[in-house]
Amino acid sequence: VDNESLDRIGGTYGTGIEIARLVDGLPDHSIAIDDGMSAFNATLLQDGLHIRVSKDASMDKPLGILFTNDATAGLSQERVIIDAGENSHVRVISCSTSAGAGNFFSNSVTQISLAAGARLDFVHLQQRDPAHLGVSKISAQLQRDAVFNHNAFDFGGAMARNDIAVEIAGPGAAANLHGLYLATDEQHIDNHVAVTHGVGPATSSQNYRGILSGRSRCIFNGKAVVLAGADGTDANQTNHNLLLSEKAEIDTKPELEIYADDVKCSHGATVGQLDESALFYMRSRGLAEDDAKRALTRAFASGMLGALPIDECHDYISDAIDRRLDELISEESQ
Repeated sequence: VDNESLDRIGGTYGTGIEIARLVDGLPDHSIAIDDGMSAFNATLLQDGLHIRVSKDASMDKPLGILFTNDATAGLSQERVIIDAGENSHVRVISCSTSAGAGNFFSNSVTQISLAAGARLDFVHLQQRDPAHLGVSKISAQLQRDAVFNHNAFDFGGAMARNDIAVEIAGPGAAANLHGLYLATDEQHIDNHVAVTHGVGPATSSQNYRGILSGRSRCIFNGKAVVLAGADGTDANQTNHNLLLSEKAEIDTKPELEIYADDVKCSHGATVGQLDESALFYMRSRGLAEDDAKRALTRAFASGMLGALPIDECHDYISDAIDRRLDELISEESQ
Protein backbone atom coordinates (compact mmCIF):
# COMPACT_ATOMS: atom_id res chain seq x y z
CA VAL A 1 0.00 0.00 0.00
CA ASP A 2 1.83 3.07 -1.29
CA ASN A 3 0.67 6.43 0.13
CA GLU A 4 -2.69 4.78 0.98
CA SER A 5 -3.18 3.70 -2.64
CA LEU A 6 -3.28 -0.06 -3.08
CA ASP A 7 -0.47 -0.83 -5.49
CA ARG A 8 -1.09 -4.51 -6.17
CA ILE A 9 -2.37 -7.78 -4.75
CA GLY A 10 -0.35 -10.84 -5.60
CA GLY A 11 0.01 -14.48 -4.64
CA THR A 12 -2.35 -17.27 -3.69
CA TYR A 13 -2.89 -18.23 -0.08
CA GLY A 14 -5.17 -21.26 -0.18
CA THR A 15 -8.78 -22.23 -0.74
CA GLY A 16 -11.30 -20.02 1.02
CA ILE A 17 -8.97 -17.01 1.23
CA GLU A 18 -10.22 -13.84 -0.45
CA ILE A 19 -8.25 -10.59 -0.52
CA ALA A 20 -10.04 -7.58 -1.99
CA ARG A 21 -9.67 -3.83 -2.24
CA LEU A 22 -11.85 -1.74 0.02
CA VAL A 23 -12.60 0.49 -2.95
CA ASP A 24 -14.46 -2.45 -4.53
CA GLY A 25 -17.22 -1.95 -1.99
CA LEU A 26 -18.20 -2.94 1.53
CA PRO A 27 -21.44 -2.87 3.50
CA ASP A 28 -21.72 0.41 5.39
CA HIS A 29 -21.52 -1.32 8.78
CA SER A 30 -18.13 -2.80 7.87
CA ILE A 31 -16.34 0.53 8.31
CA ALA A 32 -15.98 0.85 12.07
CA ILE A 33 -15.86 4.29 13.70
CA ASP A 34 -14.77 3.84 17.32
CA ASP A 35 -13.25 7.24 18.04
CA GLY A 36 -12.19 10.52 16.49
CA MET A 37 -9.17 9.14 14.64
CA SER A 38 -11.20 6.22 13.26
CA ALA A 39 -13.79 8.71 12.01
CA PHE A 40 -11.00 10.81 10.47
CA ASN A 41 -9.73 7.68 8.74
CA ALA A 42 -13.18 6.72 7.44
CA THR A 43 -13.85 10.21 6.13
CA LEU A 44 -10.70 10.41 4.00
CA LEU A 45 -10.28 6.70 3.26
CA GLN A 46 -9.38 6.03 -0.37
CA ASP A 47 -8.40 2.37 -0.41
CA GLY A 48 -7.21 -0.54 1.71
CA LEU A 49 -7.51 -4.28 2.17
CA HIS A 50 -10.37 -6.57 3.07
CA ILE A 51 -9.26 -10.08 4.01
CA ARG A 52 -12.03 -12.67 4.18
CA VAL A 53 -11.30 -16.20 5.32
CA SER A 54 -13.97 -18.88 5.02
CA LYS A 55 -14.95 -21.41 7.66
CA ASP A 56 -12.24 -24.06 8.26
CA ALA A 57 -9.86 -22.36 5.79
CA SER A 58 -6.16 -22.01 6.54
CA MET A 59 -3.48 -19.93 4.84
CA ASP A 60 -0.78 -21.92 3.06
CA LYS A 61 1.69 -19.12 3.79
CA PRO A 62 1.64 -15.81 5.65
CA LEU A 63 0.11 -12.80 3.94
CA GLY A 64 2.56 -9.90 3.70
CA ILE A 65 1.30 -6.31 3.79
CA LEU A 66 3.79 -3.52 3.07
CA PHE A 67 2.87 0.10 3.81
CA THR A 68 5.18 2.68 2.22
CA ASN A 69 4.83 6.45 2.45
CA ASP A 70 6.77 9.55 1.52
CA ALA A 71 6.51 13.25 2.22
CA THR A 72 4.98 14.02 -1.19
CA ALA A 73 1.59 12.79 0.02
CA GLY A 74 1.81 14.40 3.46
CA LEU A 75 -1.10 12.37 4.85
CA SER A 76 -2.13 8.74 4.60
CA GLN A 77 -5.29 7.01 5.85
CA GLU A 78 -4.72 3.24 5.95
CA ARG A 79 -7.32 0.58 6.77
CA VAL A 80 -7.26 -3.21 6.85
CA ILE A 81 -10.31 -5.34 7.65
CA ILE A 82 -9.89 -9.00 8.59
CA ASP A 83 -12.93 -11.29 8.84
CA ALA A 84 -11.98 -14.84 9.87
CA GLY A 85 -14.63 -17.58 9.70
CA GLU A 86 -15.14 -20.40 12.17
CA ASN A 87 -12.09 -22.60 12.84
CA SER A 88 -9.99 -20.72 10.27
CA HIS A 89 -6.31 -19.84 10.62
CA VAL A 90 -4.96 -16.52 9.34
CA ARG A 91 -1.32 -15.39 9.35
CA VAL A 92 -0.37 -11.79 8.56
CA ILE A 93 3.01 -10.04 8.49
CA SER A 94 2.67 -6.26 8.23
CA CYS A 95 5.53 -3.82 7.71
CA SER A 96 5.38 0.00 7.72
CA THR A 97 8.27 1.85 6.09
CA SER A 98 9.05 5.20 4.48
CA ALA A 99 10.01 5.56 0.83
CA GLY A 100 11.91 8.76 1.56
CA ALA A 101 12.74 11.33 4.20
CA GLY A 102 10.47 14.18 5.25
CA ASN A 103 7.49 15.10 7.40
CA PHE A 104 4.56 12.75 7.03
CA PHE A 105 1.48 11.67 9.01
CA SER A 106 -0.27 8.31 8.79
CA ASN A 107 -3.49 7.21 10.46
CA SER A 108 -3.88 3.44 10.36
CA VAL A 109 -6.94 1.42 11.36
CA THR A 110 -7.19 -2.38 11.52
CA GLN A 111 -10.52 -4.10 12.18
CA ILE A 112 -10.48 -7.75 13.21
CA SER A 113 -13.39 -10.13 13.65
CA LEU A 114 -12.64 -13.71 14.70
CA ALA A 115 -15.50 -16.21 14.60
CA ALA A 116 -15.70 -19.23 16.90
CA GLY A 117 -12.48 -21.25 16.88
CA ALA A 118 -10.67 -18.87 14.51
CA ARG A 119 -7.00 -18.00 14.99
CA LEU A 120 -5.12 -14.93 13.80
CA ASP A 121 -1.34 -14.62 14.05
CA PHE A 122 -0.41 -11.00 13.37
CA VAL A 123 3.14 -9.58 13.33
CA HIS A 124 3.78 -5.88 12.70
CA LEU A 125 7.14 -4.14 12.20
CA GLN A 126 7.22 -0.34 12.17
CA GLN A 127 10.38 1.23 10.69
CA ARG A 128 9.22 4.67 9.55
CA ASP A 129 11.43 7.66 8.74
CA PRO A 130 12.64 9.64 11.82
CA ALA A 131 10.38 12.56 10.84
CA HIS A 132 7.24 10.43 10.54
CA LEU A 133 4.21 10.92 12.80
CA GLY A 134 1.88 7.95 13.09
CA VAL A 135 -1.29 6.84 14.83
CA SER A 136 -2.46 3.22 14.75
CA LYS A 137 -5.69 1.66 16.02
CA ILE A 138 -6.44 -2.07 16.17
CA SER A 139 -9.89 -3.28 17.21
CA ALA A 140 -10.50 -7.01 17.60
CA GLN A 141 -13.53 -9.02 18.63
CA LEU A 142 -13.04 -12.65 19.66
CA GLN A 143 -15.85 -15.20 19.75
CA ARG A 144 -15.85 -18.59 21.48
CA ASP A 145 -12.40 -20.32 21.48
CA ALA A 146 -10.91 -17.73 19.11
CA VAL A 147 -7.20 -16.93 19.47
CA PHE A 148 -5.54 -13.60 18.65
CA ASN A 149 -1.73 -13.52 18.72
CA HIS A 150 -0.36 -10.02 18.11
CA ASN A 151 3.34 -9.11 18.08
CA ALA A 152 4.38 -5.50 17.46
CA PHE A 153 7.88 -4.11 16.93
CA ASP A 154 8.12 -0.31 16.99
CA PHE A 155 11.44 1.19 15.98
CA GLY A 156 10.87 4.24 13.77
CA GLY A 157 9.16 7.59 13.54
CA ALA A 158 9.36 10.80 15.53
CA MET A 159 6.06 9.94 17.19
CA ALA A 160 4.13 6.68 17.16
CA ARG A 161 0.93 6.02 19.07
CA ASN A 162 -0.56 2.54 19.07
CA ASP A 163 -4.02 1.75 20.43
CA ILE A 164 -5.18 -1.85 20.74
CA ALA A 165 -8.70 -2.69 21.92
CA VAL A 166 -9.70 -6.34 22.26
CA GLU A 167 -13.16 -7.57 23.18
CA ILE A 168 -13.46 -11.08 24.57
CA ALA A 169 -16.99 -11.95 23.44
CA GLY A 170 -16.95 -15.75 23.80
CA PRO A 171 -15.79 -18.27 26.40
CA GLY A 172 -12.48 -20.01 25.75
CA ALA A 173 -11.09 -17.09 23.75
CA ALA A 174 -7.46 -15.99 24.18
CA ALA A 175 -5.66 -12.73 23.38
CA ASN A 176 -1.85 -12.80 23.50
CA LEU A 177 -0.42 -9.33 22.94
CA HIS A 178 3.33 -8.75 22.79
CA GLY A 179 5.33 -5.65 21.95
CA LEU A 180 8.92 -4.39 21.73
CA TYR A 181 9.75 -0.71 21.34
CA LEU A 182 13.30 0.58 20.79
CA ALA A 183 13.53 4.37 20.99
CA THR A 184 16.39 6.83 20.57
CA ASP A 185 17.07 10.55 20.02
CA GLU A 186 13.83 12.40 20.88
CA GLN A 187 11.42 9.71 19.75
CA HIS A 188 8.04 9.33 21.42
CA ILE A 189 6.36 5.91 21.32
CA ASP A 190 3.03 5.21 23.04
CA ASN A 191 1.29 1.87 23.54
CA HIS A 192 -2.25 1.90 24.91
CA VAL A 193 -3.67 -1.61 25.24
CA ALA A 194 -7.10 -2.53 26.58
CA VAL A 195 -8.66 -5.98 26.81
CA THR A 196 -12.29 -6.25 27.91
CA HIS A 197 -13.43 -9.63 29.19
CA GLY A 198 -17.17 -9.74 28.68
CA VAL A 199 -17.51 -13.47 29.32
CA GLY A 200 -15.47 -16.24 30.89
CA PRO A 201 -13.59 -18.39 31.15
CA ALA A 202 -11.05 -16.75 28.85
CA THR A 203 -7.44 -15.59 28.94
CA SER A 204 -5.45 -12.52 27.97
CA SER A 205 -1.79 -11.64 28.21
CA GLN A 206 -0.06 -8.30 27.66
CA ASN A 207 3.74 -8.52 27.57
CA TYR A 208 5.63 -5.40 26.46
CA ARG A 209 9.30 -4.46 26.65
CA GLY A 210 11.17 -1.29 25.83
CA ILE A 211 14.75 -0.07 25.48
CA LEU A 212 15.26 3.70 25.46
CA SER A 213 18.29 5.87 24.77
CA GLY A 214 18.94 9.57 24.16
CA ARG A 215 16.07 11.84 25.20
CA SER A 216 13.37 9.47 24.03
CA ARG A 217 10.10 8.99 25.87
CA CYS A 218 7.74 6.04 25.82
CA ILE A 219 4.40 5.26 27.43
CA PHE A 220 2.83 1.91 28.20
CA ASN A 221 -0.76 1.99 29.41
CA GLY A 222 -2.15 -1.53 29.63
CA LYS A 223 -5.61 -2.28 30.93
CA ALA A 224 -7.63 -5.41 31.55
CA VAL A 225 -11.32 -5.01 32.32
CA VAL A 226 -13.25 -7.99 33.70
CA LEU A 227 -16.98 -7.39 33.58
CA ALA A 228 -19.52 -8.87 35.95
CA GLY A 229 -20.24 -12.49 35.05
CA ALA A 230 -16.87 -13.08 33.35
CA ASP A 231 -15.89 -15.69 35.93
CA GLY A 232 -12.88 -17.86 35.17
CA THR A 233 -10.97 -15.00 33.54
CA ASP A 234 -7.17 -15.24 33.59
CA ALA A 235 -5.56 -11.91 32.66
CA ASN A 236 -1.99 -10.76 33.14
CA GLN A 237 0.11 -7.75 32.18
CA THR A 238 3.87 -7.17 32.31
CA ASN A 239 5.93 -4.21 31.16
CA HIS A 240 9.72 -4.24 31.48
CA ASN A 241 11.92 -1.30 30.46
CA LEU A 242 15.63 -0.67 30.11
CA LEU A 243 16.96 2.90 30.14
CA LEU A 244 20.35 3.43 28.49
CA SER A 245 20.33 7.17 29.15
CA GLU A 246 19.63 9.30 32.21
CA LYS A 247 17.56 11.59 30.00
CA ALA A 248 15.30 8.86 28.60
CA GLU A 249 11.85 8.56 30.17
CA ILE A 250 9.27 5.80 30.46
CA ASP A 251 5.78 6.15 31.89
CA THR A 252 4.26 2.77 32.64
CA LYS A 253 0.76 2.21 33.93
CA PRO A 254 -0.66 -1.33 33.96
CA GLU A 255 -4.26 -1.37 35.20
CA LEU A 256 -6.83 -3.92 36.33
CA GLU A 257 -10.55 -3.19 36.54
CA ILE A 258 -12.40 -6.18 37.96
CA TYR A 259 -16.13 -6.61 38.54
CA ALA A 260 -16.19 -10.41 38.89
CA ASP A 261 -15.14 -12.63 41.79
CA ASP A 262 -13.72 -15.88 40.41
CA VAL A 263 -10.77 -14.49 38.43
CA LYS A 264 -7.00 -14.73 38.26
CA CYS A 265 -5.43 -11.40 37.33
CA SER A 266 -2.00 -9.86 37.76
CA HIS A 267 0.06 -6.92 36.57
CA GLY A 268 3.58 -5.63 37.04
CA ALA A 269 6.13 -3.20 35.66
CA THR A 270 9.87 -2.65 36.00
CA VAL A 271 12.20 0.16 34.98
CA GLY A 272 15.96 -0.21 35.26
CA GLN A 273 19.40 0.26 33.75
CA LEU A 274 22.07 -2.14 32.59
CA ASP A 275 23.56 -4.23 35.38
CA GLU A 276 26.95 -2.68 36.16
CA SER A 277 28.27 -5.93 37.65
CA ALA A 278 27.33 -7.82 34.49
CA LEU A 279 29.03 -5.15 32.37
CA PHE A 280 32.16 -5.34 34.53
CA TYR A 281 32.22 -9.13 34.28
CA MET A 282 31.93 -9.11 30.50
CA ARG A 283 34.58 -6.39 30.11
CA SER A 284 36.92 -8.32 32.40
CA ARG A 285 36.59 -11.21 29.94
CA GLY A 286 37.85 -9.06 27.09
CA LEU A 287 34.66 -7.58 25.60
CA ALA A 288 34.64 -3.94 24.61
CA GLU A 289 32.12 -1.80 26.48
CA ASP A 290 29.84 -1.35 23.47
CA ASP A 291 29.91 -5.09 22.74
CA ALA A 292 29.00 -5.85 26.34
CA LYS A 293 26.09 -3.40 26.23
CA ARG A 294 24.98 -4.85 22.93
CA ALA A 295 24.97 -8.39 24.35
CA LEU A 296 22.95 -7.40 27.42
CA THR A 297 20.38 -5.36 25.51
CA ARG A 298 20.07 -8.14 22.94
CA ALA A 299 19.35 -10.65 25.70
CA PHE A 300 16.70 -8.31 27.10
CA ALA A 301 15.00 -7.90 23.72
CA SER A 302 15.25 -11.54 22.64
CA GLY A 303 12.37 -12.53 24.90
CA MET A 304 10.02 -11.03 22.35
CA LEU A 305 11.44 -13.22 19.58
CA GLY A 306 10.47 -16.34 21.47
CA ALA A 307 6.83 -15.27 21.33
CA LEU A 308 6.74 -14.88 17.53
CA PRO A 309 3.86 -17.00 16.16
CA ILE A 310 5.11 -16.90 12.54
CA ASP A 311 8.42 -18.67 11.94
CA GLU A 312 8.88 -17.23 8.45
CA CYS A 313 9.61 -13.73 9.80
CA HIS A 314 11.85 -14.72 12.72
CA ASP A 315 15.20 -14.05 11.03
CA TYR A 316 14.03 -10.78 9.47
CA ILE A 317 12.74 -9.44 12.79
CA SER A 318 15.89 -10.62 14.56
CA ASP A 319 18.10 -8.73 12.09
CA ALA A 320 15.94 -5.61 12.44
CA ILE A 321 16.35 -5.73 16.22
CA ASP A 322 20.13 -6.04 15.89
CA ARG A 323 20.33 -3.05 13.55
CA ARG A 324 18.17 -0.93 15.81
CA LEU A 325 20.14 -1.86 18.94
CA ASP A 326 23.33 -0.85 17.15
CA GLU A 327 21.81 2.61 16.65
CA LEU A 328 20.84 2.88 20.32
CA ILE A 329 24.25 1.77 21.57
CA SER A 330 26.06 4.05 19.12
CA GLU A 331 24.12 7.08 20.30
CA GLU A 332 25.07 6.46 23.92
CA SER A 333 28.73 6.04 22.96
CA GLN A 334 28.99 9.47 21.37
